Amino acid sequence: MTFLRNIFLCVFINMMCINNVFATTGWVNRLLLVLFIFLFGLFGVLDSKENFGVLDSKSSLEDSKDSKNIESKFAFSDSKEIIESKLAFLDKKDSIESSLTPTHRPTSKEDSIESNSINVVRRHFNDEILILAENETTESNSLSPTHHPTNEKDSNTQTPTTSKTDSKENIESYKLNAVTTTANNPLKTYQSSSGVVGKELLESNPSGNGDITSILKILPNVQFDAAQNKSTTPGEIDPANISISGAQFYQNNFQLDGFNMNNDLDPAGGTTNNQNNLRGGKSQGLNVDTSLLDSINVQDSNISAAYGGFTGGVVEANIRKPRRDKGMLGSWHSNISYQFTSDKLTEYILHPDSIEAMATSSDENYQPNFTKHLVRANVEGYVTNNLGIVASFTTTQSFIPLLPYLATYSQGGDDITQKREQKRQSYNYYIKANYNPLESLTIEANLGYMPQYNTYFNNTARNSYYEMQSGGWQAGLKAMWDSSLGLWTNTLGYNFLENSRRSDANYFYQWRRSAEKNWGGTSNATTGAGILFEGGFGNLDQIQHTLNYKSDFQLNSIDIWNTSNKIRVGLELGYTKATRNRLNDLTAVQGNPTNMTGNQTCGVDNLGLDLCSMSPVIGQANSVGQYANRIYIWKAGQSGFNVFNYGIYLEDDTRFDFGNFGMLNARLGIRLDGDNYMDKVTFAPRFSLNYVAPWSDNYKTTIIFGANRYYDAIC
Repeated sequence: MTFLRNIFLCVFINMMCINNVFATTGWVNRLLLVLFIFLFGLFGVLDSKENFGVLDSKSSLEDSKDSKNIESKFAFSDSKEIIESKLAFLDKKDSIESSLTPTHRPTSKEDSIESNSINVVRRHFNDEILILAENETTESNSLSPTHHPTNEKDSNTQTPTTSKTDSKENIESYKLNAVTTTANNPLKTYQSSSGVVGKELLESNPSGNGDITSILKILPNVQFDAAQNKSTTPGEIDPANISISGAQFYQNNFQLDGFNMNNDLDPAGGTTNNQNNLRGGKSQGLNVDTSLLDSINVQDSNISAAYGGFTGGVVEANIRKPRRDKGMLGSWHSNISYQFTSDKLTEYILHPDSIEAMATSSDENYQPNFTKHLVRANVEGYVTNNLGIVASFTTTQSFIPLLPYLATYSQGGDDITQKREQKRQSYNYYIKANYNPLESLTIEANLGYMPQYNTYFNNTARNSYYEMQSGGWQAGLKAMWDSSLGLWTNTLGYNFLENSRRSDANYFYQWRRSAEKNWGGTSNATTGAGILFEGGFGNLDQIQHTLNYKSDFQLNSIDIWNTSNKIRVGLELGYTKATRNRLNDLTAVQGNPTNMTGNQTCGVDNLGLDLCSMSPVIGQANSVGQYANRIYIWKAGQSGFNVFNYGIYLEDDTRFDFGNFGMLNARLGIRLDGDNYMDKVTFAPRFSLNYVAPWSDNYKTTIIFGANRYYDAIC
């Protein structure tokens, strides 16, 4: 274990170095990374022999000097009961009778136990089957025991402690055939297409940037933004905007483990960046890595009344539960991976009209050079038999060097040919806990910090770097109680999302070309005259706080004759607060500067600004300089609004079994939504029908029909 521990420490020290090389933005990222390293190292030193609930076949035996001697009694860590059989089935409630007859070994009169069946210990271990046997494999398709002969002494007596003679006792080994159980997915009953991406598909398909929407390309009713599939922008890492069934990309409902993660901060804002506008955010508020997921469900039609706030579709990403099987760290599993790609590993296939633009690119629409790094690390396991944890850290870093100015900006300035670098940096810190205090009660808690920083510059302006900050925090608590009446699920979630800008400058100036102002473009190739710009558009915050509560009750099936009814009822409450805050005053020059002639000189104006240059303007006769004659000031300030919304729904899913005439599934639901902003209540009926023809499965015919009403979210 010391070797493994040192491996983990070295790897995470390297991760820390990578984080420094990548110039992580913000002290919060650095602090969380250090905390993650500490937790990862702490888990790494767990004893691989540690057992949670039941000791393994080696540690549960009373070892003698000869490690091969096996005592026939198996000790459980949470019980003093003795197991005579070499198989113990751990079941929730019922003992299991077996027709197998293990070789009986007589004991003393006091300890004599006569049994022709397998003894069973009842424990709550989530329906797992524990097989206790000697470390050997018996290849057999049946459950026939393998007998090992014993000597006479062993057949007559049994001592409470391990001895050499005990090593020759009867050990029976069984090989059990694997059993796979499947259940019908309710999504497939009424959906027009299969929209379930399972764990195997997530693991086997190329992950690209590791975002959720990239893998949804395989689904037929999901359309992608063409701009994000361009071969000219391989350095981008944003999750793709998607349209479901032809709706707008910002009209979908994104959920993570049942918690809302929609971004409502101007997701349709586009790429404009100026005094009043920011680059639009993505409709998927959090950039979740697919390595965390167990499945993704996409609903494109006939959607249950339990879902609201969309007119396109529903995308549900489900975080996986911790693994229980043994790993290199005992009951704990860990994984570290690194991916790299660059323009040197990429073959560009370009339209002839794009070749020149690619070679002289100074903006993100054409990326001839890039390097991209993807680092993943996670650990998962069970702290106790009932408490499991999944913890993950992922970062995607992309660096895109470009020419600093437009190709027409070819004169003057020492930095005209030195490249400027754009960056895309995404971080994903996530931890989830699963706790089962009772057999019928499951509690899940999660906390995620998933920021993203995209750095750009204005290719017509000097000192124009700006950074777009998106993503944020998510916290959630979920309780699921499987009672005698049905499954009752309650979720409480909080999101902090932002789409903010941090700029190098709180001013934006406009100049005529001169010997001093020489980095701009030329509008006259003969004289070299032209207009150039300087600065940025200041710091601006757009922040969204969302608090959601949902209570969903699914009653157990009510079977009457050949019909089966499943009733579902629920309530949703939500509160959203959105703010827009300009952090500093912004000063901007409007219109071209005025030429200075004669005896005019520069000076500070009544606002304390020095918007004047004594360098003669190129292409202007008798010019001794220039000055700005009109400016605009955007004052710092804040605006915002908040809204409270609610929703209730009721649904009945009925199955009619007509025997030789097939099977009919019908789901009828109703949903009511309202809010205090629009002061309006919407009524959304949902009806879905599915008929399965009775003939052979080889020629299975299914007819699906639906009439449903959907309403988009208020914000």
